[in-house]
Amino acid sequence: MRKKMNRNHCLLATCSLATVLFLSGTSAFAQDFTTDDSVMTLTLPDKEGWEQVEDSHTWMTLSNGTDRITLLHYRNGEPLPAITVADQNFSRTCQSILSTRNEVFIITGSAAKDVDFDEIEKAVQSAVINQYDTKTAVPVASSGTSGSSSANTSTASGESESSDTTGTESDTSGYTIKDTSFTGWVTASSLNVHRTYDTSSTVEQTLAQGSEITIDGIVQYNGVDTGWYRLHGGSCGYLLADYVSTTPITAETLGITLTDERHTLRTYDDSQRTYIWKATDGNWYDGSGQQYVPISDTDWICKASSSSSNWTLIPDDSSLSDSQVSSTVTISDEDGLNTQTLYHDSATGNWYNIAGGIYTDNGDGTFTGSDGAIWTVTP
Repeated sequence: MRKKMNRNHCLLATCSLATVLFLSGTSAFAQDFTTDDSVMTLTLPDKEGWEQVEDSHTWMTLSNGTDRITLLHYRNGEPLPAITVADQNFSRTCQSILSTRNEVFIITGSAAKDVDFDEIEKAVQSAVINQYDTKTAVPVASSGTSGSSSANTSTASGESESSDTTGTESDTSGYTIKDTSFTGWVTASSLNVHRTYDTSSTVEQTLAQGSEITIDGIVQYNGVDTGWYRLHGGSCGYLLADYVSTTPITAETLGITLTDERHTLRTYDDSQRTYIWKATDGNWYDGSGQQYVPISDTDWICKASSSSSNWTLIPDDSSLSDSQVSSTVTISDEDGLNTQTLYHDSATGNWYNIAGGIYTDNGDGTFTGSDGAIWTVTP
């Protein structure tokens, strides 16, 4: 969906509210944008090409093809995302946070060139709330205290620290665990699993982006979801629901466009192998969207903080000569994210992939790789 901007010179009156601002200043441009639900208005730079674009990860996203402004809308007390920083696509980034009793708005502006940053910054500062309390704050668990919840403070690990004092499964403060069972995938670059449903509690483990997990409980307070899931496999395991997707994470769902240019990598101990593709942004990713960076002519490292093992490049040529190959078969992994061709060596009777890895024919239309992963024959 694309929505063109309305041009006028109207400035809305500044509203009085509890506000946390990273930036200050005002702005008067020629393009006012109001969200589809009329909740917020901001004034865009007087530059042609600004449009609303589809983005499943934000409330609203605006772009002129090079620069970008995103809007997020949360219930007060929900975990907030990590602060956005400039990356290879943008030279400078700024953020503004508006907080009311019941809701939190995060407006982020990213400029591709330094020369355009001032106007992007002014646009971010111009955001005005038109309609208050369209969301309800998350209930706060407290010890003999009352009052509204406060905005959380973002941390660097895909989490937020809250002023809430949450209890454990056995307390009587209104917290309960609603039984459920579904498969999820981690969307954050890394996600902490805590001993209890509180970000200040002990971190039991850290999951990498794309990790497949099973959720068996939803933490609720007086019947309302709190934004915490219980991880299946033990009583000590709670993680933030905002960073769990019910659909597999792929490069495509993360907005990454892969080309046909591909490399094969293996870990130093040869216990794992993976394919990576060059994307249109110039970076290299595997099928789940994790980015890999070369650190030498042959060595690579995965940028996911919890998957920091080193990988080495395998030449993209088959270890078998044409005379040795008696047949081939195409297989795909369990999630359908990766496919590869296996070659049958008539001399040894083994099946190999293009990188020389041995795969065992299970006789039921599946193969087992050296790491134990099951691959299925595709038509």
